[in-house]
Amino acid sequence: MTASAFFKPQALALQLSQITHVALLKVDPGDDNNLMAEVQLNEWPAYTRIPVAAHPYWTEPMPFWTEVTRFSDDEWGVENMLQVNFPQHDGAADVSVSYIGYYDAPVGGNLLARAAMATPKTIHPGDGAACAVGSLHLRVR
Repeated sequence: MTASAFFKPQALALQLSQITHVALLKVDPGDDNNLMAEVQLNEWPAYTRIPVAAHPYWTEPMPFWTEVTRFSDDEWGVENMLQVNFPQHDGAADVSVSYIGYYDAPVGGNLLARAAMATPKTIHPGDGAACAVGSLHLRVR
C-alpha cells in the first residue's frame, strides 16, 4: 500500500516531532476528520492504528522516518524505513481501504495528514495488511 501525504511547510517539523499513528481509511475523512471513514472494530475486531516512531532527530533506537530529503526543486519530505504491519483481519466480510491517515493518538485524536492510496486494497478475512518500506511519504511542497 503506497500513499503520499502533503503538509504545509510550517507544519512538517511539528507533526514529525511526535509519535504518529498510521490508520487505514475506507474513504477520505475530509477536512472535518469523519472518524467513520476509518476501519471500524465491528468490521475488523483486531484492527488498531499502528504507532510509528518520531522523526529520526529524536533519539529512537531505530527511527521510522528517513532523514528529510529533497525529492524535487519544490518538494521535501520523508519516507518510512520500516514496514507497517496491521493485525490479521478477523472480521466476517471484506474491508476495502483507499486512504492512509496519520493521527496524533491511538484512538480519536487529530488527523495530521491523509493520502489516497496509489492502489486501493480489499482486505479479506484472514489476510493481513502492510505498508512496505518506502511506501509511506510525508512531503512538503
